[in-house]
Amino acid sequence: MARVNYLIKGLSGTGKTTVRIELQKRGYHAIEADEHFGYYEDKEMQANWKWDKDRVEKVLSDLEKEMSFVCGGSLNDHEFLHHFSKVFKLYADNETLRQRLFAREKYKDRPEELEKLLEWNREEASCPDAIIVPAARPAEQVVDDILANL
Repeated sequence: MARVNYLIKGLSGTGKTTVRIELQKRGYHAIEADEHFGYYEDKEMQANWKWDKDRVEKVLSDLEKEMSFVCGGSLNDHEFLHHFSKVFKLYADNETLRQRLFAREKYKDRPEELEKLLEWNREEASCPDAIIVPAARPAEQVVDDILANL
């Protein structure tokens, strides 16, 4: 059987980690992309989050797993779309994002970053290469939607 990979992406606060945890609870192989292959191209400024090609290739070609969900995104994730059967984009309205992100220490001290993310969110309400999944709901419902669209 051929290996099948699914990408679950979205802005910070849309629920990628929570969805990964819910998928794992249900017995699916789901990984956090940031942990497995993410890095800052500019380490000093902590800018330009990217995925390392060799690590992506290694993880996504592991033939011991028949199906994997990769939760995360990067500036260059488009370079790896050929590895994924489907891409899911988590989307939450700005008020939900504001509440979720403001609960994180990082954004309490950097309101300008929060506002930048909210502006990006207005632009990201659609994504032609992905199935949009409303993410302002409980993780169980979000995961149900993803699984229903495999």
